[in-house]
Amino acid sequence: MPELIDVHCHIDDDAFGSDLDKVLENAKKVGVSCIVTSALDEKSIKKTEAIVEKYKGFVYCTVGLDYSLLDEEKVSWVMDYITKNKERIIGIGEVGLDFFIFRNDALQERNKAIFRKWIEFAKEMRMPIVVHSRSAGKYAINMLIEAGAEQVLMHAFDGSVGYAIEGAKRGFYFSIPPSIVRSEQKQKLVRHLPLENLMLESDSPVLGPEKGMRNTPSNVVISAGKIAEIKKVSYDEVCQITTKNARTLFFKNSY
Repeated sequence: MPELIDVHCHIDDDAFGSDLDKVLENAKKVGVSCIVTSALDEKSIKKTEAIVEKYKGFVYCTVGLDYSLLDEEKVSWVMDYITKNKERIIGIGEVGLDFFIFRNDALQERNKAIFRKWIEFAKEMRMPIVVHSRSAGKYAINMLIEAGAEQVLMHAFDGSVGYAIEGAKRGFYFSIPPSIVRSEQKQKLVRHLPLENLMLESDSPVLGPEKGMRNTPSNVVISAGKIAEIKKVSYDEVCQITTKNARTLFFKNSY
């Protein structure tokens, strides 16, 4: 069975409060060998710590801060936590920009300032950064390029293909959720980006193949299948290359 890696999800979410064991077992059954879950605040971090410990060797975590929290104290707290727990964390994020939430110039500038801090912090820590960029793709890409960021994963990128291509030229990766089956923008993204710049994500419990339904990590098979269809390559090849990409960014070829 081809090996898949879900590089971005939120399995600490309450949506998995009653059946996480079954959800993860189902992921293993379809070939998922590793799940990367993202913690976004202090409560999320505590829950994620317990999940990673329980499913050691299968679930790993990145740590960031909810992009809607423009709170310098919380940013400092999370950065301090990451610094002290670096050995237990494989990346920083998700962090980034959300101009769907922040629609006035003042809030957008604050959002950019905090994102700039995260980019510099990730560089200092020599860790990958997982980037959220809703309705702000071109700004996020430009800021990352200007800052000289190298280890970058653009998760569920909703921006234009042109800016995505500029990121891909600099080695940025783009993870594709199962919602690709109902998103022309994601399909266009996959059509124009090299497979060598793509990864699979579920973004569980959201961005599933059906709008409004709980998404799970096992659905990365849907992402892989749609990528194979668009790229006109085999499902196995998509799994092989996206898994290699995930290992290169997060695991240095082993985990």
